[in-house]
Amino acid sequence: MEGPLALFSVFPWMVPFVPKFVKDKWMRQAKIIEKRDKILGFLKKLIKEHRESLDENNPRDYVDKYLIECESQKDNPEFSHCGEEDLLVNINDFFIAGSETTSSIIRWFFLYMSKFPDVQKRVQKEIDEIVPKGDFPSLYDKDKLPALEALTYEINRVVTLVPNAAPHEASEDTSLANFSIPKGSVIIPNIETCHKDPKYWKHPNTFSIDNFLDEDGKFIGNKEGYLPFGLGRRQCLGESLAKMELFLFTGAILQNFQILEPDGQNVSLQPLDVTNVLNLVPKFEVILKNRNGEI
Repeated sequence: MEGPLALFSVFPWMVPFVPKFVKDKWMRQAKIIEKRDKILGFLKKLIKEHRESLDENNPRDYVDKYLIECESQKDNPEFSHCGEEDLLVNINDFFIAGSETTSSIIRWFFLYMSKFPDVQKRVQKEIDEIVPKGDFPSLYDKDKLPALEALTYEINRVVTLVPNAAPHEASEDTSLANFSIPKGSVIIPNIETCHKDPKYWKHPNTFSIDNFLDEDGKFIGNKEGYLPFGLGRRQCLGESLAKMELFLFTGAILQNFQILEPDGQNVSLQPLDVTNVLNLVPKFEVILKNRNGEI
C-alpha cells in the first residue's frame, strides 16, 4: 500500500471504521485497487506462460524454479502452501519492492539535481575524468567514483523515502534513554530523525554529498545513523540491488545529460504525503539537455 492507505498497515483496526467514500476519495483506495489488479493480471499471465513453456531441465528464472520445486514436493505435507497463489504473492512483492522504491528515489534525484546544479557538475566532472567516452559507469568503477556513490547515499538520506520503520513489539520490559517501554508495546522507529541527527552528519539539514565523504574525498559507506534499508534481521533484502541500480542509473544519466529546472518553476523539496508513511515527490518538470548541446 502507498500514501494515506498505508495507514491501515500500521493501524489495521481502523479499517472497519473508515467510510468507503473516504477510502476511495482521500485514500485513493479504488485507484490503488485498479492498479493492483492490472499488476496481478500481468503476473498471472506471466505465470501461465511459464507453466506452458516450462522445461524442467532448463529453468530460466525464479518462476520456473518455483514451479519445478512445487511439482517435486507435491506429496510433501510441509509444502501444502506451494501453489500459484503463493507464487503470485511472492513475485508481486519482488516486482513492487524492486521497482517502486527505486523509481521514487530516481524521481527525487531528478528534482534535487535540478535544484543543486553545483553538486550535479561536481559529480559529472568526476565521471568525465574516470569513465572513458563511449562507456557507461559500471560497478567496477565504484571505488574510483566516490562523489557519485556519495550522491546515491545522500539522496536516500535527505529524502528518507520511508520515514518510519516497520512496527516492532517489545519482547520484554525495557528502559531506553530514561523511557520505560513495557513488554508488548508497539514501537515504530523513526528513521528520518536519525537521518537529520547532527550527531551523525556534518550537514544534517542540507543536501550535501560531503555527508558521505571524508577530508580526502573518499567515500564513507558505513555511516552510523544511515538506515534507509532498516537494520537487523528484517533489513531490506533488496538493499544491494537497490544500491547497485541507483549507482548505475544516476551515473549513466549524469554522464549524458544536464538536468535543468525550467524557468519560473519553484517546486518545494517538501514531500507530498503528510501522513508520514511515504515521502512522495511533488509534481515537477525538468529539462534534460544532452551534454553535447542538444535538448
